[in-house]
Amino acid sequence: MICHNFGRLSCLDRQDRLLWGPSIKQTLEMSFSRNVISGVLTRLFRRKSMARESLELNTSQLARVLTVWDLTALGVGSTLGIGIYVLAGTVAKTQAGPAVILSFFIAAVASLLAGLCFAEFGARVPSCGSAYVYCYVTLGEGLAFLMGWNLILEFVLSTSSVARGYSGYVDQLLGNPMRNYFREHLSMGVEFLASYPDLFAFGLVLTLTAILTLGVKESTRFNNIFTMCNLCIVSYVIICGCFKVDFHNWQIRPEEIEDPTIREKAGSGGFLPFGFKGIIAGAATCFFGFQGFDTIATASEEAQNPRRTIPLAICMCLGVVFVAYSAMAAVLTLIWPYYLQDIDTPIPYAFEQLGWPVARWVVSIGTLFGLSTSLVCALFPLPRIVYAMAEDGLLFKVLARINFKTLTPTIATVVSGTAAALFACLFNLQDLVDLMALATLFAFALVAACIIVLRYQPEENITTASESGEVTGLLAGVAQNQIRYVSDSSVESQTVLRQIFVQRGRLPTGFSGKVASWLTVVYVLVAIALSLSLSYTADNLVQKETWALTLVGCLTTILLISLVAIHRLPQSPNQLAFKVPHFSP
Repeated sequence: MICHNFGRLSCLDRQDRLLWGPSIKQTLEMSFSRNVISGVLTRLFRRKSMARESLELNTSQLARVLTVWDLTALGVGSTLGIGIYVLAGTVAKTQAGPAVILSFFIAAVASLLAGLCFAEFGARVPSCGSAYVYCYVTLGEGLAFLMGWNLILEFVLSTSSVARGYSGYVDQLLGNPMRNYFREHLSMGVEFLASYPDLFAFGLVLTLTAILTLGVKESTRFNNIFTMCNLCIVSYVIICGCFKVDFHNWQIRPEEIEDPTIREKAGSGGFLPFGFKGIIAGAATCFFGFQGFDTIATASEEAQNPRRTIPLAICMCLGVVFVAYSAMAAVLTLIWPYYLQDIDTPIPYAFEQLGWPVARWVVSIGTLFGLSTSLVCALFPLPRIVYAMAEDGLLFKVLARINFKTLTPTIATVVSGTAAALFACLFNLQDLVDLMALATLFAFALVAACIIVLRYQPEENITTASESGEVTGLLAGVAQNQIRYVSDSSVESQTVLRQIFVQRGRLPTGFSGKVASWLTVVYVLVAIALSLSLSYTADNLVQKETWALTLVGCLTTILLISLVAIHRLPQSPNQLAFKVPHFSP
């Protein structure tokens, strides 16, 4: 009887499927799938709650002891490493000539624009984690997770590469005894590993890790001393060079160069031997000489009055670095012709040619100071990123534990320092180090995009948190049609054009925030397309081919339209301690 009834139900179920569509089971499965997808999207794009009470200065578990001078020294130490003694001569000889000064100026302006974005976020979100936290607040957990690991990889590779460079430099000064011994007794024949384990670099990173566990004030004091020593050496080089300045070195004509081989590589001579193209190429290289100011942002939770000190320290750091690089480049190209510069050791070589060999040893000592500060400042932000991710639940919670004596994330410091030490000891980092530039550019670009998106969001979307402490992010709202509108219901019927051209002066709404987000995406995609077009059609543009000019013209027009459209949207009226300057009509 039961089997008979079950058979009738199965028959009816089959008939229902034929007449009315999916069965109850299929409907439940489809509903479950939609719920799973919705849950995944919600977790990927939910934003970290930044309720006002969570931003109070006294909520940090870390010690707020860093002054604006400590933060500035941290940024300068991270930026002015060995590059201050090498970069100017290399760019002058191979790319820009004496116009390397202009290359440094362009690079400084580009770095300042990126630095201002970090400065505004430092005023908005005084929390350690730098670009990771900024992405979490603005774009959601998914991109924040990727950014966090991007920063971890960047700082691990930076620490490891500087440690290996430090080891190699010391070994070279001593006559390469470590390299010869390790290659003979501990050689490793694995392709992706180094030729031998660099035990000196391993011990150096572990020693600095131990110093960082003593407390933030102690580690920054160590950095301050070495940064001041490095700046003293740089000042010594600049002052000594002023006594040997010859302005004719900026006016050399090609016919004055006797060696024909050198003459072919010296360009057209004068101040701009490689033209405007050489200045731009040199600026791209010089830009990476300004990397490191973002280290300041990772110390937000340990800074006194971070809403003021973080922006001020970033601007002061970039100013000091620009003056140091420009003065070094000017002196170097004035005391010795640009085409005769030594790429590896330009400053010691120039002073030796001028009959001042003692300066060679002074610069060698300065290089050690520069490497020391670079190593400390590369390792300093790493445990802060790990701590911030662990505190948010994206890494093991044990990594977020604080030592209540030193008020530092000791476990995160030891784990990250050990990982960096192992990388420095065992791996061949040359190929991976090339990725550091891409990682840095990715972080800078994403932070700038976050500033634009956050600037045009309504107050409710920025600060309101759900009961669980998390809110759905902007992109999740777009995907699930759950963006909350702040203004009245008439906004739903307004077009994008009216939002752009009519709503100047009104407060931002959910709709205008959504428009700003999509326009930012369009701007980024078109900017990438324009950069690729300029790169691959340079010869066609020089020949004034119609298709190339049309392509570049259309992309430029779309870029300008999207930029003007973003500019016309209403901005959040929030008053901050610092904002990126924005010119309004």
